[in-house]
Formats: sequence, C-alpha cells, structure tokens
Amino acid sequence: MIDIQIIRSLLMGQDEFIEEFATASIDSFGEFSDQVKTHLPERNLEAFRHAGHKIKPVAQMLEQEALLNGYEEAKDRLNRDASDETIQDSVETLTSLCEEIQEQFRSIISSR
Repeated sequence: MIDIQIIRSLLMGQDEFIEEFATASIDSFGEFSDQVKTHLPERNLEAFRHAGHKIKPVAQMLEQEALLNGYEEAKDRLNRDASDETIQDSVETLTSLCEEIQEQFRSIISSR
C-alpha cells in the first residue's frame, strides 16, 4: 500500500505536487514492468539490472518491500540459470506488483 504520508514527506508538505509525483510514478513503474517483460525472458541480466537501478530508489523511498524482494529474487534466479517457468513466475510477480502500485497511484490522483 502506498502511504500518502511518505509522499507528503518526500515532497516536504507541498501537496500541490502529489498528482505530478503520482503521474511520474505511474510512468516509471510502467516502464519498469515493460523492461521486466522484455529482459527477464531474454535472460538479459545487465539490462534487467539497469531497469532495476532506475526504479529501486523510488521503490525504497515508498517502502515497497514486495517489489524490492521480487526484484532481488529475479536477479538470483537469473544468476542460478533457473527454469523458464521460474523466470516467468518472476515476470508475473513483478508485473503484478507494478500494476498494483500503479493502481494505488491512480487512486491517489482520483481522490484529489
């Protein structure tokens, strides 16, 4: 769950920027989801890690532990040369988590 108080703190109480932050976050998590769908099945660890480095700081600030853990697990699976089925499980988990986060941001925007 996205904690609106964390966002307010990040924005130093400037609530007029919440919608802009939410919109940018929706885009960022959507981009990460697209990268996951591409790079994990290709087993392209370098590109996957690059995508992760872009989203990880935001996920950390927003305390999105499930996404962070899923990302680390996917990297581990790539390093272990896990089965295609296991890699696909990571794709589904990460994209689902991104969709949930995006939906929460959409709710924040619509409630303003």
